Amino acid sequence: MEMAYKASTKYGDYAGTAAADRADDAGNLLKALEGVKRDDEKIVGFSLSFGEIFPSMPMSHFVYVYLYSGKTPYIEVADPVPLRVVRLDITLEDFFRNFKRFEVVLSGFGIMDGRTYDQTSTPREAG
Repeated sequence: MEMAYKASTKYGDYAGTAAADRADDAGNLLKALEGVKRDDEKIVGFSLSFGEIFPSMPMSHFVYVYLYSGKTPYIEVADPVPLRVVRLDITLEDFFRNFKRFEVVLSGFGIMDGRTYDQTSTPREAG
């Protein structure tokens, strides 16, 4: 099934970007991949998502890893890139321990994506 490699939600009220720095020791991820990742596969990326969140219920999360096993570097492969997607049974803490730093930035419908802003200015009041 052909899919877009982009985050989305049912309504898309907020959209944005994410960035992360890999941890020096990615042991938690490698442990979770034992018996799943084949020797010829490279990790292309990750996905972290949450089901519908209700204040009175525990949150459920889903972690997926995207794996590529082709001989041609995946950056040179025409779309759709053939990836194997595997759901990992990993806690949120163990997932985030794979990164030194992690940031997600969202704006209403993604309208600030790629824009610059002046942190020192404040909106002027009308009138």
